[in-house]
This record gives sequence, structure tokens and C-alpha cells, in this order.
Amino acid sequence: MMRWRFTDRVESFESWKAVRCRKTVSLEEYSLLKPFGLKGAFPVSLVMECCVSAARWLASASTRFEKTCLLDGVSEMTFAASPGKPGIGDALIIEVRPVEVSKGSFIAECSVAAISGAQVAAGTLSFTLADLHDMEDASGRETLWREIYAGA
Repeated sequence: MMRWRFTDRVESFESWKAVRCRKTVSLEEYSLLKPFGLKGAFPVSLVMECCVSAARWLASASTRFEKTCLLDGVSEMTFAASPGKPGIGDALIIEVRPVEVSKGSFIAECSVAAISGAQVAAGTLSFTLADLHDMEDASGRETLWREIYAGA
């Protein structure tokens, strides 16, 4: 069974302030749309999922692995129009910065850029908090956090 991984490394984290993650585009992700006659490219849906993954790390680590988050809405999201970009092996930097946090939800500004600095996507997403234990194995998530975040 193939499982996608949308966060390869957490580069920095501040509880409920920001998370900065890195994602490298794989051959499989880049080639995902080829069977549909579309030129190889990292699909924008996967770019969005990278933002959601980073937000989940922010929520989980900020709540000591008691909570996670679910995408509740997209108020705006723009994508750079660069055919074939990001490409195979390109590293993406994903940043999620909450602008409003309440007891059961948060709104965050999200940005995705190539390691070169070229903007890939940016927007504002809203999330609902959920019990992590209801969604997945919390101890497994915490173990993975220690593997991908050098500051853990």
C-alpha cells in the first residue's frame, strides 16, 4: 500500500505561532497525473495537502499530542502558474502561521515556496481541532515527530 508523506522534515516550530516544514517532491507524486494525459507536475491538490499536514503538526505539537486538526475551509488560495514546477526532487518549504486561535479551531496563513525562494502557493485556511486519539495512534505520531523534528 502506497502512503503519501507530505512532511519530510520539521525545520522549526513555535507552539501556536508557526511551523516550518520541508517536503521533497517524489517521482511518484510528480508523475501522478500522467495517466490522465497531463504533463508531469506536482498537483496543486498535493500542495494543499502539504499545508494541511504542516497544520496538523502544529496542532499536535502545540497540544502535546492531544489534538490534531481537520481542514474546515479555504478562504483564499493562489498557486503559481509554472508548468512542470515544482518538479522531481524539488524541495518545498511550507510555513503555517496561525492568525486566530480559539478553543476549538484556528485560522492560519499558509505559504509554500521552492527552496530557491520561488512562491508556489499561498492562502488562508481554517481548521477545526479534533482529539488526536480518535483519529490515529497518538504515540506513533509523537514518535514520528521525534524523527522529523530535530528540536524534539
